[in-house]
Amino acid sequence: MELKTEQTIEEAMREGLSQAVKNQFTSNYDNPIKLHVEEAISNFSGKILELLNWSIHNCLCDDLFVDEIQKSVREVLAKELVKRFGGEVQKQVNDLKSDPRTRERITTALEEIVKR
Repeated sequence: MELKTEQTIEEAMREGLSQAVKNQFTSNYDNPIKLHVEEAISNFSGKILELLNWSIHNCLCDDLFVDEIQKSVREVLAKELVKRFGGEVQKQVNDLKSDPRTRERITTALEEIVKR
C-alpha cells in the first residue's frame, strides 16, 4: 500500500479550512483564520447580497413556499388564539352554568327538544 502524501496533505488542508470556516459561524473561539474568512466574505458581500435577494425572490414567487408559510402562520395563530381565549371561553361557560336563570332556560330548552 503506497502512501500518497501529497494527496493526504491536500485533503487534510481542505478539511481543516472547511472546518475553520464552519467554526467561524458557530463558535466564539477566536481562531487564527477568522480574519481571513471575514475578509473573504467581505470581498464578496455584494455577490452574497445579490444571491440572497435572488433566492428570497424565488422563494416568495414559489406557490408551494407561500402555501407552507401560510400554513405555518395559520397553525401558530390558531394555537395562540386558543391559548389566549380558551380560558376566557371556559370562564364564560362556567359563569353561565352558575347563573340560575340561565340554567333554568337551558333545562327548559332541553325539555322542549326531548318532547319533540
